[in-house]
Amino acid sequence: MNVKHHFVRLWGLANKVVVLDEVHAYDAYTGSLIEYLLKWLKGLGCSVVLMSATLPTATRQALLKAWGVRSALPECAYPRVLVADQAGVRVDTFTAREQAPIQLLGLEESLDSLAAQALDCLADGGCGAVIVNTVDRAQALFQLLRERVPDDTVLQLFHARYPAEQRREKEQATLTTFGPPDASRQRPQRALLIATQVAEQSLDLDFDFLLSDLAPVDLLLQRAGRLHRHRRAWRPVAHQQPRLWVAGLCADRLPDLKTTHWGHVYGDYLCLVTWAILLREPVWRLPADIDRLVQAVYAPWPELDHVPDEVRTRIEDVCRVEHKAEAQFQQNLAKQLAIDPRAEPDAAYIDKPHGGDEDDTLALRNRTRLGDDSVTVIPLWVDADGLWRIHPDDAPFDPQQVVSHALARQLLARQLTLSRKALTVHLKAQPTYPALAEHPLLTQSQPLLLVDGVCRVGKLEVSLDAELGVCYRRVGEL
Repeated sequence: MNVKHHFVRLWGLANKVVVLDEVHAYDAYTGSLIEYLLKWLKGLGCSVVLMSATLPTATRQALLKAWGVRSALPECAYPRVLVADQAGVRVDTFTAREQAPIQLLGLEESLDSLAAQALDCLADGGCGAVIVNTVDRAQALFQLLRERVPDDTVLQLFHARYPAEQRREKEQATLTTFGPPDASRQRPQRALLIATQVAEQSLDLDFDFLLSDLAPVDLLLQRAGRLHRHRRAWRPVAHQQPRLWVAGLCADRLPDLKTTHWGHVYGDYLCLVTWAILLREPVWRLPADIDRLVQAVYAPWPELDHVPDEVRTRIEDVCRVEHKAEAQFQQNLAKQLAIDPRAEPDAAYIDKPHGGDEDDTLALRNRTRLGDDSVTVIPLWVDADGLWRIHPDDAPFDPQQVVSHALARQLLARQLTLSRKALTVHLKAQPTYPALAEHPLLTQSQPLLLVDGVCRVGKLEVSLDAELGVCYRRVGEL
């Protein structure tokens, strides 16, 4: 995109090997930008490795087309490796370890239902997880279970709304408890992780049982990949067969996508098609079923003859239309922002907005991801004299004085990103404080000022809990 010094950034990629992981996880906007990036990378002489276990056919074809592949793709069994180079397109399959069949079970969407099922699983021992779709839901479920789990249970919470250093500690604690077999440490007899999408990909986690909120099928498959992930000498008898409970997967009614906010996170269409397809899939055999399930949900016209007519009409004639319109809007927006490397230089920049760096406040912001505006914040406690503290018991410092480099690094380790609209508007309207604004490590950070442990923005109260992370509460809510 037309951001400052973009040609220098591109030059830095020339002749490199560029690896893009989990390429299925991007929305239509970022996915379209990646297609333009692939055109640039090919022109720069790069080799590119794209990795995904759950890539829809249409996405694979779009990525290959961006690389310049025009020929039909050869058929090949899953799992597969595909190579496109000057010699053409070649594809081959390979042998992957067959996992034990996963039994798929449905639950109601409520936190009480998830909590009850998690407790029932814990009664037989083992190390399991509940992966939910929002931080608020994870925090509420953790609080619900904290007083109800057996005394010998290791209960952990992991999400993205912790300060950076604490999030790293949470991630390491999660890997220590639920990671691959390690002779140097003993796996707990009973443990439960409450997590959001941060546990869905990239981390090598291994659960005896798993509960999940409803999500698009490719993401559910990613979560299921953490179930009986490694061969172990011992698992509880009750969890010898891997089982995945999905909240919202009830045959007698549609999932509640509004109250749970699942529709806001993933869109109604993919959630409802996943719900419909999975009603007929009580057992998963991985990896053999991965590609079949992904293509069934992401097909141009998914097979929905088994659901009631009124439900199929809603999915096809309302949700699908909205989904396609939103995807088309995102693709068009990416096209307006991206610079086509095949365009003539004297025309390539016409009508392309300039800007994108955080310090470029006068230009339209180019972004690599859509979504609510976010702000990088540093939580700070404010005392009666107006001085700031990193922790309530730390030594205070003056916000009107530039901080030392040592203190700046401590502050940098406390950063996190927040996107609640009312809060971001409030933070951006704050006065400038030299303590942050005049140190090069901190110029892009806003202070989240906690008075008596709370930042109040209208009816919104923002707090930082040592165990729960950043919490939001509307005044008047329990």
